[in-house]
Amino acid sequence: QISTDAAFASAASSRTQALDAAFTALSANAAYYLRVRAHGNDGRLSDYTALPSTRTPPAAPGVPAAPFPAVGTSSMAAAWTGGGNGPGTAYLARISTDDFTTVIFSSETFALSALFGSGGAGPALVQNTTHQVQVKALGGGGPGVFTALGSVSTLARAPSSSMAAVTSSTTARLSWQAEGNPAGTVYEVWRDLDPSFPQAVKTEVSTSAHLAGGLSPRTTYYFQVRARSHGGVLTAFDAA
Repeated sequence: QISTDAAFASAASSRTQALDAAFTALSANAAYYLRVRAHGNDGRLSDYTALPSTRTPPAAPGVPAAPFPAVGTSSMAAAWTGGGNGPGTAYLARISTDDFTTVIFSSETFALSALFGSGGAGPALVQNTTHQVQVKALGGGGPGVFTALGSVSTLARAPSSSMAAVTSSTTARLSWQAEGNPAGTVYEVWRDLDPSFPQAVKTEVSTSAHLAGGLSPRTTYYFQVRARSHGGVLTAFDAA
């Protein structure tokens, strides 16, 4: 007999003439108790002999439809499903920016989610940087297998202190503060004759300055700039 109850109040039984028995459809990451008794040819039963208890290995966690329910400039939440592991299972989630050549931080939790960065586990995350997350279940029945939840980029910060300076009768130089966004961050520069930008000329750059050419002499132009994260999320505009 096998049971998750040491008193065998509810048990599965297997009758065999061999000296072993196989049990299937067991729960993942669960402790099981076993006992055996002999059935004589005359129909009499022996007393039970307790066999060593065992624990099934944990199952790999599952990936939900939305594995990253909340992402900020310096933090992100990761979520997963139990994958068949029962309540009380502990999970180890970890985060990296280089496909786990190195690990930024690991978080052990009994929940099906973890918050990394500001307000959560580990140091503040770097803005506009792609992070990878893995999770595995922990248990005494053997090492769990990591499940890759995928990757997501933290958000970029909006640029600030944008300034436009005339450099010639047909050119103007626009510059701004990157606000800590890393190299490679893409910025959208909008230019228009109307401050509401109904027919904006849009230019993408990956630096914190842009030289606008082809302008008409003695004409007022309006500029504004915003950043875009690696995940495609746009910040608010900063007007020059």
